[in-house]
Amino acid sequence: MYRDCYETIDLNQYGELVKRLGLKKVEEFPDDVISWDTNGEILVWRKADAMIVLSEGSLKQKEKEIVEEIFPKE
Repeated sequence: MYRDCYETIDLNQYGELVKRLGLKKVEEFPDDVISWDTNGEILVWRKADAMIVLSEGSLKQKEKEIVEEIFPKE
């Protein structure tokens, strides 16, 4: 299982992540959550102050590179 958290989310960065990973909004999740998006393999939970990336398995190398390029660890 893969799980990582990124703080201080910029909406432009998040939009780039959605585009590059092909994420789509998950409509079944409740409205009290800011946003849940998935591409069928990765689930991304965007809150007001953080983003959590979840996957049942490990992220593919390319997906991990995209996430780390857009949201570099400090």
